[in-house]
Amino acid sequence: MKDVLFGLGLQYDDGVQSKVALNAGHIAIEVHKSKHADTLHCRVGHCERLSVRWHASEQYDSGVTPAVALNTRGLLVEVHKAENADHLYSRVGNIKGHTIEWGDSSKYDLGVTPDVAINDQGYIAEVHQSGGNSGLWCRVARIENQTLRWSASQNYDTGHKPVVAMQQDGTIVAAHQSAADDGKLLYRVGRINGTRIDWGYPVHYDNGLSPGVAITDDGFVIVVHQADNTPGKTTLQRCGRIHGTSIEWLGPSRYCSDGAAPSVATNGAIAIQTHASATHALRYSTAWVTDRIG
Repeated sequence: MKDVLFGLGLQYDDGVQSKVALNAGHIAIEVHKSKHADTLHCRVGHCERLSVRWHASEQYDSGVTPAVALNTRGLLVEVHKAENADHLYSRVGNIKGHTIEWGDSSKYDLGVTPDVAINDQGYIAEVHQSGGNSGLWCRVARIENQTLRWSASQNYDTGHKPVVAMQQDGTIVAAHQSAADDGKLLYRVGRINGTRIDWGYPVHYDNGLSPGVAITDDGFVIVVHQADNTPGKTTLQRCGRIHGTSIEWLGPSRYCSDGAAPSVATNGAIAIQTHASATHALRYSTAWVTDRIG
């Protein structure tokens, strides 16, 4: 079974609501909201062994709760909520050296806390919560000429703060907080089937808040989450492997870092996680994806 062990968190910026993506070329993309205003910022990073050389932060939009996904071709998709309404927006971008060349932002749905995944075939998987209740919704999209062509929105569960990751073959892992606000975290394994996602049953896998999820093409899964709302906000990590529509876990959750609302990404060789400290310093740490047995 593969495993990761994240190292010391290093500050790379200030802000909140950080999300990170990583591709096979060891390029990292990070997005976050300013700690002082509803402006959205992005950074390109180049991984050099277990260090990341982050380039200058750039404001690219306004809004809250941004998320980003990146494929091996340097094509990326960003989603976020408007700052003053439950309107969801998306945009396509391309990496150009140390910066991102963004397409136009366009409204695609209503809701809150969106997350997104992309593969090299140009399939997009998106999840979000309804703005008026705890319904969780997903959508599939294709990229055509730098434009997202969205399928119909599909209700797949209830809960809060959904996140999603996808393999190249269209296999999907999504995680979320329970709708009952009882501290439970649940996951579902699914697969893209045309313009919809076929889901397995929800499984309670841990307790905590604000999950993050990443997956490799051979089915290795990394999840991170905030332990609770206590001061200091410890974050935890857990690893497993997909078997059908369930995940076989390597062991219980263990310490990852001190911080809140972690995000995680992997390219199969290395993994990266980001989180915010109590003072809104954004920190990252990296890890090799290693074989625990061999």
